[in-house]
Amino acid sequence: MDDHHKLGNGSFGSVYKADNPTGDSSHVAVKMINMAFLGRDISKNELLPAEKELNHPNTIKIIKAHRDYESRMLWIVMEYCQDPLHKYLAYIETEGPKFDQRKAIVLQTALGIEYLHSKGIAHRDLKPDNVMIKEVTTFPLVKVTDFSFARDLSEEVTSYMSTVRGNPMWLAPELLDVNGNYKPKALANYTRA
Repeated sequence: MDDHHKLGNGSFGSVYKADNPTGDSSHVAVKMINMAFLGRDISKNELLPAEKELNHPNTIKIIKAHRDYESRMLWIVMEYCQDPLHKYLAYIETEGPKFDQRKAIVLQTALGIEYLHSKGIAHRDLKPDNVMIKEVTTFPLVKVTDFSFARDLSEEVTSYMSTVRGNPMWLAPELLDVNGNYKPKALANYTRA
């Protein structure tokens, strides 16, 4: 994949726009992850949506995943979304506040997270970069994506689940003290989002 079709970089890999392998005129997103830089949990977590057979309008659809143990690469083919949430919000801000659109975004994001919880998945890295806009008609269609730090809650709780994951700028405020430092005891009451 060349940089011309690169949609973005994450902590563990890059995402590219590609032609749909079915041959129709639509596109897919392909996330390429070098497993050499990851622990087992991260590459496993990326596959949670496929393993749990997620099927909800507000979570990203995984079309196919492939692990190549020789090259230590993981490829995830998923539905293509036009923009991350922060880019879409900047765009609608230029047109003036659109309360109904913002309300739809919050509601759909909450529905996606509620669905993940019903399937026993804690996302653990919810932020505007991990909420994508699939399409916009009157209202945007929101997709929760990027399961790098997700956790299958049906598994035995380990130290991995008892640690804070995600971007510090988007942590729940109850995890921080007045100086912005992490409060370890607060994790016991931490939200699963």
